[in-house]
Amino acid sequence: MTDILTSVEQCVDRTIAVVGRHLVMGVLDRASPSSSSNVFYHRVADPSLSLHIVTALCLEIPRPAK
Repeated sequence: MTDILTSVEQCVDRTIAVVGRHLVMGVLDRASPSSSSNVFYHRVADPSLSLHIVTALCLEIPRPAK
């Protein structure tokens, strides 16, 4: 059955209920984080949750090949 969720908090609650307490989130946007990313990040203040964020952003300075 499909449920209609009305808030990001409900979406995060449902995700944790379905996926479990060890979360891995892929984030592609390098601008400001989405509201769902923020809610997940704040939820891991609960020590029973773990969150690993994988980004497509490289913070190293590119070096030319020799």
